[in-house]
Amino acid sequence: MKYLPAFLGAIFSSAVVAGCYSQPLEVVDESAIATETSVTTPAQVADDSNMQSKEPKSMEAGRDEVKDSAQAFVPAGAKPLETIKGDLNGDGIEDALLVIDPPAPGNLAAGENGPDRIVMLVLGGADGKWHLAARNNKLVPCSNCGGVMGDPFGYARVSSGSFTVVNSGGSRERWTDSYTFRYAPADKAWWLEGVSRQVIDTETDAENKKDFTAAELGKVRFEDFDPSSVPAVTLP
Repeated sequence: MKYLPAFLGAIFSSAVVAGCYSQPLEVVDESAIATETSVTTPAQVADDSNMQSKEPKSMEAGRDEVKDSAQAFVPAGAKPLETIKGDLNGDGIEDALLVIDPPAPGNLAAGENGPDRIVMLVLGGADGKWHLAARNNKLVPCSNCGGVMGDPFGYARVSSGSFTVVNSGGSRERWTDSYTFRYAPADKAWWLEGVSRQVIDTETDAENKKDFTAAELGKVRFEDFDPSSVPAVTLP
C-alpha cells in the first residue's frame, strides 16, 4: 500500500501527457505573424522620410526633375519658341535655356491676352541626363503683348555662367527690355545682374534709356523676378 500513491501519480502524469499529445496541433500561419509583427528597419525609415521630403520640394520649386533631353521638359500642349544652348552655370557642360509658349486656356475671350511665356533653365549632367534647375513664368510676355510689333519675345543669349533675355514691342514708340542674370555657385542660383530699358520714337528719333543695377533692384533670384517690379522708362 505504501507504493500506491506513487503508482497512481505515475498513471495520472501519463494520462495528462497522453491527453496533451492527443489534441490536434494548431497550424500557425507564418505570413499572418509576419504581417502583424513586421519591423521597419532604420534604412526603410530613412527611405520613407526622404521620399516624403523630396516630393513636396520637387512640386513646390519645380526642380529635381531628370529627363533624357532638354526638349522633354516642354509641357504637353505647349510650343517651344526657342532653345539656346550654352554653359549656364560655368561647369563646362552644355546646358539649355528654353522659351516655351504655354497653351491658352479654353475660356479665353476674343481680344484677351494669353498667358506669359515660360523660361526654363535646364542643366546638362555628366551622366548625360538633363536636370530642370529653375523656371520663370513672367519674364517673357504673351504673344499679343508686343503691340503692332507682334510677338514681344526678341531673343536670348547664354554666356558662361550667365544669360540675357531681350523683349521688344510698341508702335511709334518702340521699347526694348533686356534682363541679365548671373549664376552664383555658392547659392546654386541665378541672381538678377541688371536690367536695361529703352524707348525710341521712330518719327523723331527721341530716345530714353535707363540701366538698372542689382544694387538698385535688390537681390532677386531668376525664378522670383517680375519685370513689373522695374520702373518704366518713358519719353519726356
